[in-house]
Amino acid sequence: EWAKKCLIREEGNLGGMSETSAIMSAGFFANTVGALIWNPMDVVKQNQQALVGANTGPWDGLRRAYAQGGMRKGLMRGYMSGLATYGPFSAIYFLTYERFKTFCLGYTPELRTEHFVAGGFMAGNVAGVANP
Repeated sequence: EWAKKCLIREEGNLGGMSETSAIMSAGFFANTVGALIWNPMDVVKQNQQALVGANTGPWDGLRRAYAQGGMRKGLMRGYMSGLATYGPFSAIYFLTYERFKTFCLGYTPELRTEHFVAGGFMAGNVAGVANP
């Protein structure tokens, strides 16, 4: 929400984006920030799966990944390819979800749990079809 609000064109914000561009950019930005957390976890998990019998836990896996290439080539290995894969998915997901939410608000004054579940399901399917 914060990124979307910062990006949307308003009266005093002449450099802002259209609502559609802002929502998609916010979705991509959310993935960019989230990947800073899950990418190192994924690298450690994959290293531990490859070293059957040799791992002693997640902290050891973290130390090994860092020792292999530091932060950039060790823990963040694959970060850019992950963004190229999941960034567009997140952008399309967030746009579809926001549009579905707006559609539902046209029929009911208050969104309920089933609206959020249906919106998430539909957004996931649309994004999955758009990014096979």
